[in-house]
Amino acid sequence: MNIKVSKIQNTGLAVWQLLLIIVFSGTVSFLILPRFIKRQNSPVIAKVVKENLILFTQKNGLTPLECNSQDNNNDGWIQCRAEDKNENTIYLQCAYDDRRSNCQKVQESRK
Repeated sequence: MNIKVSKIQNTGLAVWQLLLIIVFSGTVSFLILPRFIKRQNSPVIAKVVKENLILFTQKNGLTPLECNSQDNNNDGWIQCRAEDKNENTIYLQCAYDDRRSNCQKVQESRK
């Protein structure tokens, strides 16, 4: 007597395989994606801002002083300072994103 054993082929993923794929994808995303997302504390941003500050101060006869380390309000500008020839502090905003590549003087509010 021949007994034919029919094998049922599994045409999908098992639950454990699906969970393994999800966990692996999440881990890879967590480790790799932050490298491609622009960070405010990035050394690249600090370098761009410093270059923009130096270029602006050279064009305007100022001495570059320093810039903040991050963009406090996420507007694409970082606060910087420079000095004029009379040693007066000039407050600037310098860009770090692709939309702008310069600095501008901050308008001081008068009361």
